[in-house]
Amino acid sequence: MDPLNLAPPYASRGIARFELGDKKGAITDFNQALRINPNLAPAYTGWGVAHYTLGDKQGAIADLQKAPDLNLEPDFSRHLENLTSISLS
Repeated sequence: MDPLNLAPPYASRGIARFELGDKKGAITDFNQALRINPNLAPAYTGWGVAHYTLGDKQGAIADLQKAPDLNLEPDFSRHLENLTSISLS
């Protein structure tokens, strides 16, 4: 099994935790996904949104800006629509 295949499940769990209100748990999962695959756009997006909602606006915006430069897996698109619907201004 390719170790990079282990990253998306962490990103998925991070999204689920975020949607359930566990932002710190979500960040933990996004961090693990990014340790495995530093090019996983959903993890950067989720990490950025979770940090933004916890008050780290500058760090969040920096990571949200990285995500579009990476390949976004179609499976995560609908989940990320919910995460990125917050205002970043």
